[in-house]
This record gives sequence, structure tokens and C-alpha cells, in this order.
Amino acid sequence: MKNRLRVPGEASILSAMKRSSILALGFALIIATSSPAAEKSGFYLKDGDRVVFYGDSITDQRLYTTFVETFAVTRFPRMKLTFVHSGWGGDTVNGGGGGPIDLRLKRDVFAYSPTVMTIMLGMNDGSYRSFDERIFTTYRKGYEHIIASLKENAPNLRLTLIRPSPFDDVTQPPKFEGGYNQVLVRYGEFVKELAGRDGASVR
Repeated sequence: MKNRLRVPGEASILSAMKRSSILALGFALIIATSSPAAEKSGFYLKDGDRVVFYGDSITDQRLYTTFVETFAVTRFPRMKLTFVHSGWGGDTVNGGGGGPIDLRLKRDVFAYSPTVMTIMLGMNDGSYRSFDERIFTTYRKGYEHIIASLKENAPNLRLTLIRPSPFDDVTQPPKFEGGYNQVLVRYGEFVKELAGRDGASVR
């Protein structure tokens, strides 16, 4: 497919995530950025946009990102769009296997001078355990650092924060009371609040 840049990363698939949940997320993103006839040229993406999808293994899997990319290039083939898939398996708000967060942002985001960016982080940040205030504080501060860095280095960036995907507490019985999905819901509430505070879109 044209208009695609690949960022090297460790391909990994989150086994605990239902495939249907990922599919639902991809279609939700497409619906969120489109409308009948793109509202007569009111499509969210603009000619010349450079889109960076940033996240952990769910982004690295290139499923929901490919749905969005495919929708854009097939419905608007004359638009010049660039898509960069910057997911890295196991990543957190502080980075991971691809390096610390500041390196990740410099190499996998700012190097492409994006005009549009999505962030999807949180699945690994909760440490797959019951809600822990200390762990959540690390997530909150790390995410706020990312936003601050984006504002400094890409002040005109159109940003969408994606709440953590559902965790499969159905086919795999929860290992603790309430299950991990309940933890991610709380993380998602913070992401929504953060987006509202910083003028970003949220999905």
C-alpha cells in the first residue's frame, strides 16, 4: 500500500486481548474520523498530513492502524498522506524495549514531523495486577511528561488520546478481584480527563 513508512519494532500480539476487541477499536477510529462524504471535504485528515500512531503492542500489531490508513487512502486517493506506525511491544509511558520515552519520542515521533498523532498506552502500565495507587501515579506522571514534550516540540500537533483497550477477563478468569479490565477502565478515565485538560481528542 502506498504512503506508508514502517518503523522497526518487535512485532508482538497481546494474547490476552480478544481479536474482536481490537477489530472494534479499529472500526471505532474510522467512524470517529469520518462521516458521510467526509462532510463534503470536512474529513479530519488534511492533504499533506503526516500521521504517527504511537503505542505498545496493540499499535505494533498494525491492525487498527491499518484500518484507518486503508480507509483514508481508498476514500481519498488524491490526498497526500503519510502514516508512521510507531508501536513497540511492551511499551509504557516511560518507554520500554525501544528505549526510554524521550528517545522514543525523538526517534519515532519528532523525526517524522507529524501533524497528527494518536497515543494508545496503558495496557502494560498497570502491571497486570489490581489497582495500585503508586503504579497509577507513575502512569499519570509519565503520560503528562509525554504531553508536555509534545507541546514543546510539536505545538501545532493535532492529538488524539486513545483509552486503553479492554482486557479479556472473560475467557481467562481474573487472577484477582475485579479483574484487570476494571483497572484499565480507571486508567481510561484519567486519559479522558487528560485529553480534556490539554485540548486533545479522546477515543
